[in-house]
Amino acid sequence: MYRTNKVDHRWLKWINRRALLERLMDTARQSRAELSRALGLTKSTVSALVDEMLAEGLLAEGALLPQTIGRPARGLSLHPDGAVAVGVEIGVENTTVLVVDWTGGIRRRLEVSCRPESPLAVRLQAVRNELGDVFREFSALLGVGVCVPGIVSGDGRLLRAPNVIWPVGSSVSEALHLEEPVRVENDANAAAFGEAFFRRDARDLVFVMLGNGLGGGLVLDGRLRRGAYGATGEFGHTDHGGEIVCSCGRRGCLETEVSLRAALSHYRAIGGRAGHTSELLMLAEQGDPRAHQTLQLLGARLGHLIADLALIYDPESFVVGGAGVEAWALLEDAMRRELAAGAYILPHANLEVRPSRYARLAPSVGAAALMLEPFLVSGGYRGRGPPLAENGTWEDGEKVTRYRIERGG
Repeated sequence: MYRTNKVDHRWLKWINRRALLERLMDTARQSRAELSRALGLTKSTVSALVDEMLAEGLLAEGALLPQTIGRPARGLSLHPDGAVAVGVEIGVENTTVLVVDWTGGIRRRLEVSCRPESPLAVRLQAVRNELGDVFREFSALLGVGVCVPGIVSGDGRLLRAPNVIWPVGSSVSEALHLEEPVRVENDANAAAFGEAFFRRDARDLVFVMLGNGLGGGLVLDGRLRRGAYGATGEFGHTDHGGEIVCSCGRRGCLETEVSLRAALSHYRAIGGRAGHTSELLMLAEQGDPRAHQTLQLLGARLGHLIADLALIYDPESFVVGGAGVEAWALLEDAMRRELAAGAYILPHANLEVRPSRYARLAPSVGAAALMLEPFLVSGGYRGRGPPLAENGTWEDGEKVTRYRIERGG
């Protein structure tokens, strides 16, 4: 157990600010007394922290809470304007720009038009043009998170993007030429992180990005797991033994069987007529029997995939996102039947599998969350990070949490 003999009071203040903000992320509205009990801090300490963060615009004080005993108290919550970031998804076919606050609210949404075959530099220039107005409207933005459909290195360089023709090794953050902080991540990784960050009770989850391609993101113990080179969730390019040539150039990749592109190919093979995956989804909703059959097959293949991933990662839950989630009602039953049949252990047969709360917007929301999370961890210290301990360092979150719990406030 972590201990210290002499602790800088500024460091303890950071720990308690962080704990208070995280508590309000987890629960919609709390009184000072409820925060005091939950965090093991004295009422005077909580009141001092609350007053400070109200003045900083991090918290909002609302209506009186219903109480049966004692003096009525006002509910405290995170102020939506307290932390705001930009999330950008540079997709294969379109680009989405969102302004997202730390309560999960989407404050602004822009769709940036570019031809799919446009070079990365052209796509980024279009994003820069839109961000000018965003920066003027939201002057206190924490930064810009950007996600792309490819493998991204730890320093934000594109290592591989099979569905787009972009130069390998290019730095998206450098090409954006922004003064604001920028973080670049794979789209499925960003989506996975956003689900965990805003849901809060999902400590271990696998995000399955079901679109024209197939990929995923992994969150374990509340932390995004990227792997040594950022390729942890690239199960769409594992070899399943087929003969179809994948967009990456290899033969037999899993996404040639489990993806909307694969579903469209199957639909056409059985006599259906659709020019695009969105048309396939529309026809299925309208009751086209071939389209319905096609999505049932896709759902079954998705269930088989989830059964395999459950055995590999053993998460608490799965989240399905991407364009495919729009057909969730048509995919779910077949998916659950195949998952139950293919589960290796009984708990996996009943795993929680749910659609992403943000549907198509999950990657861009997650990209914003990548910029919001450090601010939350810092205890809301804008621009300068958390205070330092006397030795000039600050401990990682796990040690901080253990220390806070051990000392009992």
